[in-house]
Amino acid sequence: MNTDPNQHPEDRAPAMPDPDLRWSPDQEIEPPVAAENWQQTAVPPPPVYPEPDLQAWSQPAWPQPAPPQPWLGPSQWAVPPPSPVQPVARDAGKRRIVPLIMATALLSATLSAGGTYVAFSLASHTTSPAAPVTSGSVANVETVSLTQSQAIVRVVSLVKPSVVTISTTGTTTGGRRSSQFTGSGSGFIVSADGLILTNNHVIKDASTLSVTLDDGRELPATVVKVDATHDLALVRVKATGLKPVTLGDSGAVQVGQLAIAIGSPLGTFTDSVTSGIVSGMNRSITVGDSTSNFTEDLTGLIQTDAAINPGNSGGPLLDANGSVIGVVTAASSSAQDMGFAVPISQAKQMIAAAISNA
Repeated sequence: MNTDPNQHPEDRAPAMPDPDLRWSPDQEIEPPVAAENWQQTAVPPPPVYPEPDLQAWSQPAWPQPAPPQPWLGPSQWAVPPPSPVQPVARDAGKRRIVPLIMATALLSATLSAGGTYVAFSLASHTTSPAAPVTSGSVANVETVSLTQSQAIVRVVSLVKPSVVTISTTGTTTGGRRSSQFTGSGSGFIVSADGLILTNNHVIKDASTLSVTLDDGRELPATVVKVDATHDLALVRVKATGLKPVTLGDSGAVQVGQLAIAIGSPLGTFTDSVTSGIVSGMNRSITVGDSTSNFTEDLTGLIQTDAAINPGNSGGPLLDANGSVIGVVTAASSSAQDMGFAVPISQAKQMIAAAISNA
C-alpha cells in the first residue's frame, strides 16, 4: 500500500482490508451466556439511623412574667415640682407690651371710644394666695346637686332675662382729629326700676346710649354713676317690673369653681353663654385707649378661662348658683382662655348708693 504522504489522496490506492479480520465459514461463534448464569451486582442496604430520644429533648426556658405592680393612689403619684417662673426683665425706659383687648364690640369702620381700650401688660408681682376654705366661709353658699351641664342650663334660665345689650354713639378725639364712633357692650339689671351695671369703658365719651332688654324693647339710657378706678358704671332706663340679678360674694370665690359668662359678642349675638372655671384671683393688668395715650391700672381682678369676646364687656360672670361674682371687663388677644372680671364686691357700694338716692 502506497503510504507516501506527499501523494494526493485521490492518487492513492484504496486500502485493502486486513486478511486476518475476514470471517471464515469454519469459524465458530460463541453462543450467548445463558440468563441463569448472569451474576447480579449486590445493592447495599440503606443505612439504618438510630431513633431520636424524645425524652432527652429539653424545653426552652421561657422567662416567667413579672407579677403585676400594685396600683398607686393619687396621693402616691410622683409629680415633679413645677419649674420656678422667672420674671420678665424689662429694658430701662421701655415697657414690655402684652396686648390685651377690652371686650367691647366695634360696630363701625371708625373706632369707638368705648371699644378701643387695650390692656398693655400684666402686673409682674405675684398674687396673694387664696383664703382656705372653712365651714364659715361657705355657710351661705347653696348646695346644688347637679351636673355641670344642668347647672349651666339652670343659671342661664335664671339670669338671661336680666342681661342687656348697650349701644353707644359719640365723638372721640385723637390728637388733632375727631371721629364719630358707634359701639356696644353688655350690662345687667341690678334693680327692678331700671338700674343697670356695666363697664365704664363701654359708655365712655358716648353722647347717646340705648339699652336693648331681653324681651326686645330698646330704651334710651342715661349715665347715673361712674367709677373709673374699677372700670364700672351705672346707667338707668325708664322701666319698671324688671328682673334684677342676685349679687354674690366675690370674697368667697375659690379658684377652680364653675364660672359662666353671658353677654352680647359683637353686639349682635345676644345672650351668648360661655363657661369655664375661675383660673385665678387678685390679678392686675394695665389697660389703655388705642386712640390716645391714656392708660389705667386695674387690680384685684378675677381671671377665668370662659371665652370672653368683644361685646361681652359689662356682662355678668356667674357662679353655679346664678349669682353675679364679677363684671366681665377684658380678655387677652395674645393668649387663649384668659379673661378678666371686676369682682362684684367693688360695685356693691356704688349700687347701694344709687338705689337709695333714686
